[in-house]
Amino acid sequence: MGMQKDIVTIDIARGVSGLSKAGFGILLMLTLAPGFTSRVKSYTSADDVLDDFDSTSPEYLGASAYFGPDIAPPTLYIGSFQASEVECEVIVATVGATYTVTIEDGENEYSIAYLAIGGDTPVTIASALAAAIASGTPYTTTYTPGESEYKVQPPVAVVGKWGIELDAKQEIGKSTKTEATAVALGAIADENNDWYGLATVYRDPTLIAECAAWAQTADPYKLFGYSSGNVDIPNPTKTTDLASVFQGLGYTRTFGMFKKDADKGLVSPYWVDTDPYAEFAWFGRMFPTDLDISTATWKFKTLIGVSADALTTTEYNTLRGVGPDCVGGKNMNCYVSVGGASIAIEGKVASGEFIDIIMGIDWLTARMTEGVYSAMVNNEKIPFDDGGITIVESVVRQVLKLGIKTQFLRFDSTLGNQGFRVGVPGVDETLAADRANRYFKGMTFLGRIAGAIHATLVQGKVTV
Repeated sequence: MGMQKDIVTIDIARGVSGLSKAGFGILLMLTLAPGFTSRVKSYTSADDVLDDFDSTSPEYLGASAYFGPDIAPPTLYIGSFQASEVECEVIVATVGATYTVTIEDGENEYSIAYLAIGGDTPVTIASALAAAIASGTPYTTTYTPGESEYKVQPPVAVVGKWGIELDAKQEIGKSTKTEATAVALGAIADENNDWYGLATVYRDPTLIAECAAWAQTADPYKLFGYSSGNVDIPNPTKTTDLASVFQGLGYTRTFGMFKKDADKGLVSPYWVDTDPYAEFAWFGRMFPTDLDISTATWKFKTLIGVSADALTTTEYNTLRGVGPDCVGGKNMNCYVSVGGASIAIEGKVASGEFIDIIMGIDWLTARMTEGVYSAMVNNEKIPFDDGGITIVESVVRQVLKLGIKTQFLRFDSTLGNQGFRVGVPGVDETLAADRANRYFKGMTFLGRIAGAIHATLVQGKVTV
């Protein structure tokens, strides 16, 4: 939408009192994938992810949670950092077998082969492959004598995402990165920006904070979700945990889920195979909702494969807040058992706004932008007169009507017979300078957000 916004600007303010179509239902998983030769790959099931990651990897576990619901999202994107070093290990020595290493980047592909001879061991084969890569490609290697591992580093001037592929007698081990998170996400978005949700499989607090900061200013809009089991989060005396910091920053593009299961992943390598990846499960539960048809609250949702946490009253109130108004909480969501049902609580971003409101405003902005831009493209021109202004007005009204139909907006009779109000200046009320620059501005609208019922109070009396 970035280039469209140079032509069409829709500015929607959320009053305190009151992408492509498919993109809103797509999540991007951020990871480090040394085998990728592009920044982004697309998957339609967890089984598809096994083509590039093994069944014990955090990528597969996160994808399994995301695709877990009976009605699952159609697509998952996995986006990758650029690796600064990839460790490769020779796991078996087979005389007469050929060992291959293929390195591909944005401009070149290099193939290295070594034929094992009698007396070769994984150590000698690793040494030979490291030497062949260093002498036959611009990539450098590090090899420690006596080891069956060798490490590959890209040249400084590498173009695009580089990736490495090994034969079945070798495997990729630990990979490292030096690339900044904002740089990686920017490169991913440059390659493919048709996604709305963002999550990472790693529980590194620094990485989470960097993703949250990037999402807050991303264009087009993004929604970042994370899980953490950091014991400081449900502690009311702690103020430097992620939930407290994000709340203090007023982040509207980040939501968190406290999960005790994720606590074991808070040290390097920042993941464990017992992590239920609750945020992926939550995205997977909510993203099949077609915002052009209906809207839904994120609260009360049961998440496949995620167990409810047993929280003390203090922990629960610290995360959520006290009472129907959630007073004093850290705006951190949790997953608990209420009345025998395991449900997500409270469905908010760090600022305290509800996730469905943020998504609804993003949807309204996107549809108005697309509609006005489409009118400009599909007409020879939209004249700068009252008739042309009516064309723009009709698009705004159509989207607002759809917003009422999907129940993101509610019909408010006080705003007119359509349930909303649109203010339209006549051509003579616009500035001459704006007409000369062909820049129409001054149209306004007012609609009421429908919201959702999250708590009730019923009072009455009975008599004999």
